[in-house]
Amino acid sequence: MSPENHHYQDQLHQQTQLILIAVAAIILFGALGFAVWMIASSTRTDTEVQESIAPTEVWPTPRPTVTPTSTPAPPATAAPLPTVTPIVVSWQELGYLTSVEYKLKTVVALERNKETANFFDAVVEFLGGGSDRVLLSAVGNAQAGIDMTKIADADVEIDGKRVKIALPPAEVTSVALLPAETEIFDSQQKWVLSDYEGIEVEAMDIARSQLTDWAKSQSNIQDTAEVVAKAQLEDFLRQLGFEEIEITVKK
Repeated sequence: MSPENHHYQDQLHQQTQLILIAVAAIILFGALGFAVWMIASSTRTDTEVQESIAPTEVWPTPRPTVTPTSTPAPPATAAPLPTVTPIVVSWQELGYLTSVEYKLKTVVALERNKETANFFDAVVEFLGGGSDRVLLSAVGNAQAGIDMTKIADADVEIDGKRVKIALPPAEVTSVALLPAETEIFDSQQKWVLSDYEGIEVEAMDIARSQLTDWAKSQSNIQDTAEVVAKAQLEDFLRQLGFEEIEITVKK
């Protein structure tokens, strides 16, 4: 080998060694820098964690436990019921105490004959066709009860919640005809000088009088009316607050 080649190889070898030394130095300094950075980061993280942890609160000394003493509840006392004061009524304002009602029926035959003062009137009456007449069947409702307006102050005794009352006898209080159920069986009107107008109304009035008289003559109607009226009046007085009730009927 020539001296020039040998010298060249020596220079190349020296340059290679310098490059390797430089690379090793760079790697060494890089490793040292990375290690320093890691240590610094770890220290900062620990500090932040410690700062973020809330300080432990010191708990106060626990208070002594107090056990409540159970006090028995007072026994329940029933509230007294309010005292009901009976209401005093004006008996006369009650009017009629109707207790029973019956449907009655009667038949009325009414005929009108004009009086003849002389022979001429008799002839006219004959030529006129006889007389005006009507035959009808009338139906009505008869009501019976007590006339409370007949009760006097002496008939009523009140002592607190006790009452004693004497009623007047029951009576037929009203009779009302039912025109819708009235039937006219037969009627006749004269041809001349007829006096038929109003005969049907007159017959209805007679029917009403007959029904009233018949109802008043039936003692069982008054007896039933008194029994029912006493029961109705007793219930009414209890609603007013009376507890002891005595009801009689004067004879």
